[in-house]
Amino acid sequence: MPPLIAFGSCHRLSPHAPSILPYVASLRPSSYIWTGDTIYPPKDDPTVQGYDSSLKAMKNSPEYTDLLHVTSGNVEGTWDDHDYGVNDAGMNLPDKAKRQELYLDFLDVPGDDERRARDGVYHRWDISLPGGGVVRVLFLESWGHFPHSKRRLLTLLKSSRPRGLLVMSGDVHHAEIAEVQGIKEVTSSGLTHSCDGPWYGFVCPYMLSSFPLHRDPSNFYYTGKNFGVIDVDDGGMSVKIHDGWGGVVAETRVGKGRVEEGFSWEEVPHTLTGEFSRTFGFIVLSLLFVLALAIKLISSPRKPRKRKKL
Repeated sequence: MPPLIAFGSCHRLSPHAPSILPYVASLRPSSYIWTGDTIYPPKDDPTVQGYDSSLKAMKNSPEYTDLLHVTSGNVEGTWDDHDYGVNDAGMNLPDKAKRQELYLDFLDVPGDDERRARDGVYHRWDISLPGGGVVRVLFLESWGHFPHSKRRLLTLLKSSRPRGLLVMSGDVHHAEIAEVQGIKEVTSSGLTHSCDGPWYGFVCPYMLSSFPLHRDPSNFYYTGKNFGVIDVDDGGMSVKIHDGWGGVVAETRVGKGRVEEGFSWEEVPHTLTGEFSRTFGFIVLSLLFVLALAIKLISSPRKPRKRKKL
């Protein structure tokens, strides 16, 4: 039977953020891929001990143990910032080697795996197909903010021109399907929270609609909780985005053809351009100002009105 591969990101254990992993498990995927932010350690405890406790709590949670059972433990992934330890953490976060060890323990990576002996959790995972062939998954650490690493990756794609290429990503708290020069990227985020959840969530659709250059002509995005599923068949693969109740909200198809020969990394647009960041920051700051002003007006003591003498 062809493999059914589910993937997702951004999972916070909280009674206020119900997980949709049970809907993932209900589809009985043969494999599951974490595309980042598997956990959210407590902000007040950035230590290795706090990180370890968060990983263990996630691994022992009912929704995750059920997923492990359904997939027979065929779970792999890569980390982002939160499951590295701290929001937007980088090279200056202490104890990276220990954090990597604990993260690999979470994934049940064998002791003789090459990731146990080197810096970084990037790796390759081959999923066998019935009758021969493999689906080859390359796990990379976040490169969206690292232009030199991004250039190396796109240069590699240009030189190797792989067949049936699909880019999967997470982190951004919404789902979208993008296509540039024949290369498709499907983003799924998140499993317990999304960009329409906070009080300023109504801004999210307007911002996404304002920056559509990297998406396909349908300009698809979805701002609710979501996960992705890849269904491999003889002609390639069907990729679906499911909502928080398991329903399909979008679908695309990836064939077995090679990456276009004229592919140029210089023409790949940036999802988060400086303009996007500035505009989003301006809107959020404006909303905060309005909120602060409203609170001040509401909380200001009212002067007692003088009663007119009769």
